[in-house]
Amino acid sequence: MFAFTFFPIYTHKDDIGELSPELQKFLKGKSCFHVKKLDADMEAEIAKIIQKGIDAYTRDALI
Repeated sequence: MFAFTFFPIYTHKDDIGELSPELQKFLKGKSCFHVKKLDADMEAEIAKIIQKGIDAYTRDALI
């Protein structure tokens, strides 16, 4: 199990888009994920939303 906080899901919801039902289950609160089981599909989806967050923050000059 691992946990991570992903602020773009809160600050740039429209840029991140919809989460799969599987990933949605791990979202606790507005921006914290508590992942209990990581498979290849979940890992790929997490990588995709992280890249979308980087793109949104770069575009808005937040990083």
